[in-house]
Amino acid sequence: MANVIIDENLYNADFVANWTVGFEEYAKLAAEMTPERAQDITGVDANLIREAARMYATTKPASIMTSAAPVVHHTNGVQNYRAVFCLIGLTGNFDIHGGNLMNRPSLVHMPGGFPTREGEFTLASRLKDLPERVGSRRFPVWDRLTTQAQACDIPRQILTEDPYPLKAAFCMGFNHRMFPDSQGFIDAFSKLDFIAVADPFLTDSAKYADIVLPVCTSVERSEARCWPMGYVMLSQPAIEPVGQSRSDVDIIAQLSKKLGLGDDLLESGFDACLDWMLEPSVLSVAELKKHPVGMFVPDFKKPAERKYADQGFKTPSGKFEFVSSVLSETDGEGFEALPSFREPAISPVSQPKIAKEYPFVLSIGARKPMFQHSRTFRIPWIRQFAPEPVCDMNPADAKRAGIAEGEEVELMTPEGSVFVKAHLDETIREGDVHLYHDWPEANGNDLMSGDYLDPISGFPGYRSLLCKVIPARMSATSKENKSIVFKSDRCIGCYSCVVSCMDQNDLDVARDDLSWRIVESVPGRLVGKHRGNASVSIACMHCEDAVCIAACPAGAITRDAATGSVLVDDGLCIGCHACAMACPFGAPRFGSSGKMQKCDGCYARTQFGLEPACVRNCPTHALAYEPVNASMDEKAASAARKLV
Repeated sequence: MANVIIDENLYNADFVANWTVGFEEYAKLAAEMTPERAQDITGVDANLIREAARMYATTKPASIMTSAAPVVHHTNGVQNYRAVFCLIGLTGNFDIHGGNLMNRPSLVHMPGGFPTREGEFTLASRLKDLPERVGSRRFPVWDRLTTQAQACDIPRQILTEDPYPLKAAFCMGFNHRMFPDSQGFIDAFSKLDFIAVADPFLTDSAKYADIVLPVCTSVERSEARCWPMGYVMLSQPAIEPVGQSRSDVDIIAQLSKKLGLGDDLLESGFDACLDWMLEPSVLSVAELKKHPVGMFVPDFKKPAERKYADQGFKTPSGKFEFVSSVLSETDGEGFEALPSFREPAISPVSQPKIAKEYPFVLSIGARKPMFQHSRTFRIPWIRQFAPEPVCDMNPADAKRAGIAEGEEVELMTPEGSVFVKAHLDETIREGDVHLYHDWPEANGNDLMSGDYLDPISGFPGYRSLLCKVIPARMSATSKENKSIVFKSDRCIGCYSCVVSCMDQNDLDVARDDLSWRIVESVPGRLVGKHRGNASVSIACMHCEDAVCIAACPAGAITRDAATGSVLVDDGLCIGCHACAMACPFGAPRFGSSGKMQKCDGCYARTQFGLEPACVRNCPTHALAYEPVNASMDEKAASAARKLV
C-alpha cells in the first residue's frame, strides 16, 4: 500500500516533512515492494491492494483498526506491525479524531478518554533494583522498550540458569497451553523448587503448583471498567467470596505485606487503590457506588488531538520514525531499522525441501472467545457449542487429499501432530490450514518449537508454520479407541483417582457406594537398592474379550461400538453377581442399589473430547488417556528398555 500511496503522491506531505524522520529511506523500500510482489507473498490480488491503498489515503480522516495478535504472532511480527503503523504516519492519520487517536489507557487498558493514574500503579519504578529481567539478553530490544520480562524465554533460563537461576514462580491465571511447545514449557516449570498459582479454577497448569490460592470470580468481587467518551462503571459483588477465596488485589496486597515491600497504598486495599487512580478524573469509589449502572466522568472533555505538536513523539528523535532509532543501534544483531519483510524461517520459500513433505501453511493461535484460552473447556454446556476440535481448509485442497467435510484427520508438523475434524471453508486460501489454539486435546501450540520466536519481541511465530493433513484412516498413528493407561512408575498412591471417580459418578460412601476405581498396594517395587511397596490404580479394563458380557444372563452388559467401552444397562441388571465372579480384575461393583456398576470410561466426559476424571486429576500423570496404538508402542518400548 505504501508503494501506491507514495507513487501516486497520496501521502500527507506536511506531516511527513515536519513530523517524521527517515522518509527517503522508507520511500526507497516502498518502491521495491510493489503490489505484484506483495501479491506473490500474501496471495492478495495486486489490484485489491491498489484499491485499498487509494481508499485509505483519500478518505479523510481514516483509521486502521487491527488486533495486534494476528500481526505480531509471526517471526517477523514486530516489523509487520511497524509496516502497518507506518501507513498511519504516511497519511497523517496519527493522533487525530477519526484517525488513530493516541490516548493513554484510563482503566483496565481501555482508552476511556479521561486521565487516571493506572499507568503509575505498577512496580516499574522498582525494577531498577531487581536483577536483569528474564529474556533481556536474548531480546535486548524488547527489554529496552518495555518493563516486562519475555515469558517465552523462561524455560530456557530455568534449564540453563543463564544469566541466573530461577528457583520459584508465582503465577496468576497461569496457562501453559498458551505457549509454544506447551509440554516443554510445563516440563521446565516443573523443575522449579516452588510454584504458587492463584486461579479461580484447578486448571491443568495449577495441578503443577505446590500451593494453589483460590481467586474470586467476577461475581464475588468489585471490578472497575471504562469505555470511550468517559463512561465508568464499578460493579459490586453479587455474593460473598466462597470459601477461602480472595480477590487478586487482596492476594497481592497480603503478599506485599508478608514480603515487607512497604507499599502502603497497595496494602490499604482495592477501594483505596482505585480512589488514588481515579483522583485525576474527579471520581471516587463512593460516587461510583451510588451509580451501579455506571456514569460519565463529570465535565468530560473530548480528548485532545495532535498532542505531538506540544509534547513531541515518545521516540529518541522526538518524531514519527519510519527508520527506528532503537533498531538502528542494533543493526549488528541483524535487526533492520526499516519495516522490512523477512521471509519466515519456516515457509515454502525458506524451506523448500520441508515444504515438499509439509505442503500447507499452518496458522494457529487464534482464540475461540467462549473458551478463554482453554479455561472453560471443562464446562460441558459450553463445550457443546464446539464439541470437537476442527481445522479449517479450502475445499479444493481437501478434494485433492481425499478429505470429506467432518472427517477426522491428522494434522502434522515436523514437531508433532494432533487429530481434529476437517471443516471445509471457501474463505480459507488454497494452501492454507487454520487451527484454533484453545483445544486441550488438540493443542496447536505443541506443533511448534519453543524457539520459533520473533528475534525482536520473542513472540511466537504462530502464523507461519508448515504442515500436512492426512485422513485419520490412513494415519499410522490413528487415535481411534483411546484407552486409560496406567504407568506404575509414576503412581504415589494418593487416591486422587478414586476420589475423582466417586465425585464424577455421584457415588456416596454414606450410601455404601463403592468407587469404580480402586488403588491397591502390591509388594516388590524396587526403589534404588531398596524394595518396597508399589501402588496400582485399577478399574474396568474394557477387555477385548470381555468375559462379563458372556457371563451376564440378562444381557445387561454390552460393548459400545463407537468407543469400544464395555457398558452396563442398569435397567436390565438383575444383581446376580455373575459378572463379578467372572471378572478377574474385580471391576464390577455393587452399591446401595444392588445393581452392578463399573467404570464406563467416563463417557459423559469423553464424548465432549474431555479426559476421564481420574486422568484429569492424577497429579503425577500416572494415568493417561492415550490412543491404543500409542499405548501398545509405549508398552513395547518399556519392555525393550527392561531387556537392555
